[in-house]
Amino acid sequence: MRKDLKVFGVSALLLVFLLGFFLQAPAAFGYPAEWRGNADPFGVTEQEQQEPMQMVLENESKYDFTETVERFKQNVEDAGWSVVGVYDYKEILAEKGYDILDIEIIALCSGEYSAQILQGDHERMVSPLMPCTIAIYEKSNGNTYIARLNSGVMAAPFGGVVAEVMEAVAEETEAMVQDLIK
Repeated sequence: MRKDLKVFGVSALLLVFLLGFFLQAPAAFGYPAEWRGNADPFGVTEQEQQEPMQMVLENESKYDFTETVERFKQNVEDAGWSVVGVYDYKEILAEKGYDILDIEIIALCSGEYSAQILQGDHERMVSPLMPCTIAIYEKSNGNTYIARLNSGVMAAPFGGVVAEVMEAVAEETEAMVQDLIK
């Protein structure tokens, strides 16, 4: 066996051993009590760990597709946000020869919240989550639905400015859809 492969193998085994040791003995290193056992360093309780995190929220609309889209855009404007893009996937895919039910993905922006995240070097890493997007679509049952990222839950592990801003974003986007959902 070549010497460099032997060194790599020994190094990998040592790394696995050390990782296992650190994961098995957190109390030995003075970690906070809430990190011990099955606790999560992000403060998630055991019960919450057993429940799947709802990353995307979906609700049925009270209205048909067209009215839901129109009312939602008005709610965005009333909230002082901007619609920065509308992607009509029915139309986009029709050009490629596919026939799907109505779906529009609406990109939203709040200058206030965007600036808070984009001004900081560390916070910029979450920019792939921007702009906020809301999908409004029909299902085969004939009803219209509204889906959006559960941004408050998704951003919590980041902590700091990102978690604070995304929690506020979540509250405001929920307010924009509340009068539309059943």
